[in-house]
This record gives sequence, structure tokens and C-alpha cells, in this order.
Amino acid sequence: MNEDEQDSTALGGGFPGRDNRGYEFKASEEEFWDLFQNLQIGVVVHGADTAVLYSNLMASQLLGLTWDQMHGKVSIDPNWNFIREDGTRLPLDEYPVNRALLTDDAATTSSILGICRPDRDGPIWVKCSSCLYRKADGEFRQVVVTFVDITRLIQGDEALTASESRYRRLFETAKDGILILDAETGMVVDVNPYLTQLLGLSREVFLGKKVWQLGFFKDIAANEAKFAELQALKYVRYENLPLEDGNGHQIAVEFVSNVYLVNDRPVIQCNIRDVSARQLAEQEIRTVNATLEQRVKERTTELEAAKERAESADRLKSEFLANMSHELRTPLNGVLGFAEVLIDEKPGPLNAKQKEYLTDIHFSGSHLLELINDILDLAKVEAGQTELSISTFPVRTTINRVCTVMQGIANKKRVTLKVIVADGLEAVSLDERLLKQICYNLVSNAVKFTDSDGRVDILAEPRQAGWLTIRVIDTGIGIKKENLSRLFTAFTQLDSGSDRHFEGTGLGLALTKQLVELQGGKISVDSVFGAGSTFEIQLPMYGSGPRDCNVVAPIEGLLAGRTI
Repeated sequence: MNEDEQDSTALGGGFPGRDNRGYEFKASEEEFWDLFQNLQIGVVVHGADTAVLYSNLMASQLLGLTWDQMHGKVSIDPNWNFIREDGTRLPLDEYPVNRALLTDDAATTSSILGICRPDRDGPIWVKCSSCLYRKADGEFRQVVVTFVDITRLIQGDEALTASESRYRRLFETAKDGILILDAETGMVVDVNPYLTQLLGLSREVFLGKKVWQLGFFKDIAANEAKFAELQALKYVRYENLPLEDGNGHQIAVEFVSNVYLVNDRPVIQCNIRDVSARQLAEQEIRTVNATLEQRVKERTTELEAAKERAESADRLKSEFLANMSHELRTPLNGVLGFAEVLIDEKPGPLNAKQKEYLTDIHFSGSHLLELINDILDLAKVEAGQTELSISTFPVRTTINRVCTVMQGIANKKRVTLKVIVADGLEAVSLDERLLKQICYNLVSNAVKFTDSDGRVDILAEPRQAGWLTIRVIDTGIGIKKENLSRLFTAFTQLDSGSDRHFEGTGLGLALTKQLVELQGGKISVDSVFGAGSTFEIQLPMYGSGPRDCNVVAPIEGLLAGRTI
């Protein structure tokens, strides 16, 4: 047996004489066999007991069975698995071969079946026909069953049905009115719910009527001639078309019609969109545009007036600050001067009570002057009247002067002050007066909130090129986390209420922040409640100086053992 014969036998070549029994076919029988095997329809020939006698290659491919699985088998073999069009399993008596035998009729019977195979996800759909053949004397000979693959046709029908279903859903739920017309007669074929609701008319008002018979379309197609023009153009568009609804109210719509084929028959689809809201919006825009120029002029006048008022207020503020500086400080300095003269007993001796009263007057006056100075300084910064005066000076000397002023208060509280300046950091270029005021505010604040036998360290170092960093570290009472956000707010005392333990106006840190930022710097705080606080300022140094001095490690070494 050659290779072709082996393949045909394995796949379904089951004609007698094609095995090794020694039979030979004539040339005509060979041609018939080749034709039978190459048919593009599946053919299975059954005997009287329904066992398979012959089958061709296409039958094997469709059924998914080899010749060995089919030859001699009856139709009840479990490998045969048919389903109906509705997906239910095909009963045994409806199998093609059984149906032919049961009817005992030579007429051909056909049906649509699905072949279910374990190697496929879905069925193979076939048109199955069966026919019973008898000899001339009427004796039963065989049943021939044919299978024609119609899977693609079935799938195409399913896709068409799904497409039609999707279109119908879109048609029914569209938010535009849709009208379908017969393109030849102008008869209304269909109308969607949105259009009937828009016009307040029933579906029956539309169906079976020609478009020019619908009164609300009289401006579009008033007669057959107008409709003929629409047929010829195959596309018509109307903007802001007025339609009347069932109650006689006019509705502005956009009307678009297209011609397309349905089953080779032209139809016209008219899309009708309510544009009333759009018209109203466009009218509002036109109204706004018409008045925009006038509104711009009015707004410009208002802004100019506001600018003039602001400039006037700024001038008044400047005059007020100048007057306050002179009218408050001058007499207050006189009071303090005379109090000092009396305390020193230059005019004559004082008794203890007199000296006590004069000391209270001097202390209160000094406190008031400090408050006035803080208020005026803060107001000047906010008004932009503080000018920087850059000079080069030794930073160690400036910080030492601040500590000298604070030393008396620190000694009374037994608080240790220590100044640490990085090696190589000598002269810096900054506003010395402002730096002194910043350091004084931070150091005095640290001493105030540090208990007896505590410590305040002032560290100065160039942490990065061109920047001076000063840290004031204390072992005081610290700040609660929830209060940190209020720390730099003017006139805010964290220790407030009738049981306050610390004096102050709440201006020192607010002014310090303003003075640091005025010079382009920044201030930050890190604190642990009950353990102490660290205030750090960073200021850009102007001019030349030791900008690349790397002294961070030595400074940190001097603080070994400190926990803040």
C-alpha cells in the first residue's frame, strides 16, 4: 500500500478493496473512489444495522473521528455527539441514519445540526441530509448521510442578528429624534421614542404617512417636489429649524437626512436634534459679548480707584509710622532718662520706697519701649520700608554682644550661654543691625523658656556655599507639636490665659521671621515638648567670605551628649 492509500485509509478511506485483502478495482472504480474521497461535503454510508460501511475524508474532518473510530461503529457510539439549533442534545431517534430507517422512506430528509467535538470550543454547524437506498427488487441496501459545513453561514446570521439588535437598542435609546422614510415613496417606516416624546405625539401619527403629510414638517418638505430634491441630493441639513409640537409650541431643531441602502432598497434616515438649549446659550454669549467692553471699562475704573486708595493708604501708613516713631519714642525716652537720673540719686538721696517706685517706672517704660519698637519694626517690614544695609563684620563679635546683653538675665536664672563659631568663619557680609536683632530675639526667647541650671548654645557655621547658618539650641520647656504652626503668628502667645507664667507680646518670633525672609533667608524650628527647642536660620551672605568652609563635623562634635 502506497503512502496516499495509507493516509486515506487512516482518515476515512473505507471502501472495500482498499485494504490488503487482495481485491483490485477497475479504472472506473478507482476514479469513483478518488472523487468520493475529495468531495467537499462529508459522506457517511451506513448498513442496515446502522454500522458505518464507508466514509470520506471530509466526513472525518467534520466529525473529528478517524476511520478506525468510525468503521463498523453504530450511531449510538458516544463519540457521536449532535445538538439541535437551540443547543439541546439530539435524541437517538432523530439521528440522521435512524430517522431514515424509521421512516422507511426513500425521500431525502434534511436538518440543521451541530457537531460537538472535544477539541473545539464551539460546535460545527452542518446541514445534514439522509436518504435510504434500496435495490431494484426493493430490498434495503444502505443509508447515505451527507454533511455540508454551514458554520460560517450560521455565524454570519448570528453576527447580523447581533448587529440588528445593537442598532435597535441605539435607535430606541438615542437622545436625538430619528425618522426612517422609504426613499422612493416618502412613507414613514419607523420613528423612535425620543421624537414622539419631543413632539408630544403618538407613534401612530407618523406611521403610514408621507413626510409632507406631517404638518410639523411643512417647512422641510411642503410637497412632493421638495421631497424629490431631497432624494436627488441624498443629504440635506437644516440649522435652527422651527417645529411645532402637539401643543402648538415651537421647538428649534437641527435636521439632517441621509440616504443609505437596506437590503438593496434605499431608505432615508432623518436625525432631529433639539437645539433650544444651545440657542439660548448662544444668545447669552452674544449678550455677554455685547456688554463686555462696557464691563471692562467699568472694571478698569474700579481697579484704578482701588489702586489710588491703596497708594493713599500706604502714604498714610508711612506718615503714621514716622509720627509714631517720633511722638512715642521721644517722650518715652525722656521718661526713662529722668527715671535713671533719679534712681542714681543725682538730684539727691531717695528713701527705699521712692527708689522702688522709680525702678518700677523704669522697668515698665523699658518694656513699653520694647513693645513699641517691635510693633514699629514689624509694621515697617510689612510696609516694605525696611532697607538693607550690607557691611562686612566679624560674626563672632556680633553674637558675643548679644550674649553680653542677655548675660545678666541668664545669670539670674542660672542658665549657661555658650557661643560656638566654626573655625575659619570670621567676617561675613550681611546687615549687621538686622542680624543682631534676629539673634537677640532668638536668644532672649531661649533664655526666657529655659529653666534654672539649663543651657543655651548659639552655633554659627557656613553649612553650604554662600550661606550662613545660626542655630540657637536650648534645654527649655519645648513646644507641643500642635502649637508649632502658630509659633510665628504675630501677637500669639502659646502660654496664654490667666495662668500665664511668661511675659511677652508675641511679636518677637513673628518679627524675627519677617527679618529673616526680608534678607532672602529661611527659619525653621525643631522641638520636643519637655526637652527643648532648636531654632535655625539660614541667611545668604553677600560679598566675599569663607563660603566653602566645611566645618559641620567639628561643630556637631562640640554638642556631643546633647539630646534635643
